[in-house]
Amino acid sequence: MATCRLLLLGPPQLQRDGRVTLIRLRKAVALLAYLAVEQRAFSREYLAALLWPNMGEKDALANLRRTLSQIRATVA
Repeated sequence: MATCRLLLLGPPQLQRDGRVTLIRLRKAVALLAYLAVEQRAFSREYLAALLWPNMGEKDALANLRRTLSQIRATVA
């Protein structure tokens, strides 16, 4: 099992098995920090509304999909 640490003081970083990855997207940092603090599952609809409250559901879900894809690409 991989060991992960999310560092939020200074430039946001994700450390996974000693490998450091900088996270540059603000929404990606916000999503990772929120999930790390809460330590439970949320629906995609809830997260989309939380991060993009002024958008319609369809557009907010599209943004969430893109953000999750960018996170996956960054840590892969």
